[in-house]
Amino acid sequence: MIHWPIPSQAVSSATSDNSLSKNAPRLDAAVQTLEELQQEGKIRHIGISNFGVLQMEEILGLGVNIAVNQMPYSLLFQTIEAKVLPYCREKGIGVIGYMGLMQGLLAGKYKDADSVPPNRARVRHFRGDRPGSRHGEAGAEKETFEALAKIAATAKELGLPMHLLAAAWSMAHPDLTCTLVGARDKDQFLDNLKALDVELDDETVSALRVATEPLMKKVGTSLDLFEHTDKSRSW
Repeated sequence: MIHWPIPSQAVSSATSDNSLSKNAPRLDAAVQTLEELQQEGKIRHIGISNFGVLQMEEILGLGVNIAVNQMPYSLLFQTIEAKVLPYCREKGIGVIGYMGLMQGLLAGKYKDADSVPPNRARVRHFRGDRPGSRHGEAGAEKETFEALAKIAATAKELGLPMHLLAAAWSMAHPDLTCTLVGARDKDQFLDNLKALDVELDDETVSALRVATEPLMKKVGTSLDLFEHTDKSRSW
């Protein structure tokens, strides 16, 4: 899996080696290497991650068969619904949704933005002046925690833990192949599996979408959770 698109901007966010940033690897060279590994039987499939529609068009134009695109997707980040999911459906590309619990936010672990650990407050939902953040935007902290309060209220009405409701909501989307949710130990892993038994009716799915709509408008259409909208690595 090519974890991020290869333009120099994406490379610079992953390494401090300026020579790599100035002379970023070529996409066609990466694809050629992956196809050779596939022919040798060392990998079964070729995947991508964080590729927007234009970037998917570029890599498919090289004639490679892409099995899956891994993208951020959760109740707190639904941006891929507009263009990425329809394109993947059209091209037969599976979609893995990562950060399904938004690094614990959708587990109801934090009462406000200041209680979120710095390494989990680097996304564009939070102020860009928080430690470790590099996007520099105003963030959407008010809208994020207002949405979380509404999600928590719905979970209480349904008699469900918030994290199982969030995971079940993601899995309810017909274009999503699977959702990734974190687990720190065996008990959390087994608990997360309970989401497979949760069936949400259309009314609940729609109500949660309405509850998070103000946040989605504030976060905007950029597919990159970590960089300024004008410097998105995904397009």
